[in-house]
Amino acid sequence: RITHLELSAEVEYTNHIIKSAPGRIEGMRIILDCANGAASQTAERIFSALGADVTLIHHSPNGVNINEGCGSTHMDDLCARVVAGGYDLGAAFDGDADRCLLVDERGRVIDGDCVLALLADKMHCAGSLRGGVSATGVSPAEASPVPPGCGCGALPTGCGAPPASPSSASAAAGSHAVSVSSAASSSARLR
Repeated sequence: RITHLELSAEVEYTNHIIKSAPGRIEGMRIILDCANGAASQTAERIFSALGADVTLIHHSPNGVNINEGCGSTHMDDLCARVVAGGYDLGAAFDGDADRCLLVDERGRVIDGDCVLALLADKMHCAGSLRGGVSATGVSPAEASPVPPGCGCGALPTGCGAPPASPSSASAAAGSHAVSVSSAASSSARLR
């Protein structure tokens, strides 16, 4: 007789993401390119639960077709489909779904640095960004200022490396990796 049933890792993960979302995306028409990878199993459930009308593409992994002409490394198909289908937004994941690039309703790829800068600014204003913004050596953020009016400092870090100093460890542990280029103009473009 079964007395306890563990949720699968997939269900636990998707439930966590859904509960963590700061809001809903009710009624948005979104097309998701799952790169024939990990997002194929989770993306539809997450976005649908948040209220979006979801269409999936490249969501049939067979063990060898991951990222093959699709996903965040091949954006042309998604860009064209967003426009042709009249979608509000497109999102392309990479194979293991740890990265995501966005496409606007006109089929233009939205610069990832712009997205991260806007998220950092929103989190800072809401009081949920602890310790400022961290940027890796591959980000232009180290050469560019944090968005004007953001009110949080930038902490340079190595790509995949621990924080720059022990005193910055506590700050970086609560921050989210954000790379920022021209946030002021980006913010105006994306609003």
